Amino acid sequence: MEQEFEQEVHPNYLKGFNEGYLLKQHNPELADSLARSFKDISSERASGFIAGGKEYEKERDQVLSISWMKPLPGEDTPQQEKNMDKDNPDLGIEKD
Repeated sequence: MEQEFEQEVHPNYLKGFNEGYLLKQHNPELADSLARSFKDISSERASGFIAGGKEYEKERDQVLSISWMKPLPGEDTPQQEKNMDKDNPDLGIEKD
């Protein structure tokens, strides 16, 4: 016999959670500033916003804790593969 433990989430909490997660991902300073500015943190939207930001940080920290995900010593950012033949004028390919 299977029991389902899903609870119905308030739509405003879910909206705030998603907004907090995305804003923390793309603009963490603004997300922190907004989280501090909430006057009523007991509201569904505000508590969802704060929880979404914390969830993003938790997931980011988990990914960074994986050793093969960290940059190699002396490497600031992972190297991106370059598509050498795309838009390369040195290939001698003439466009119509």
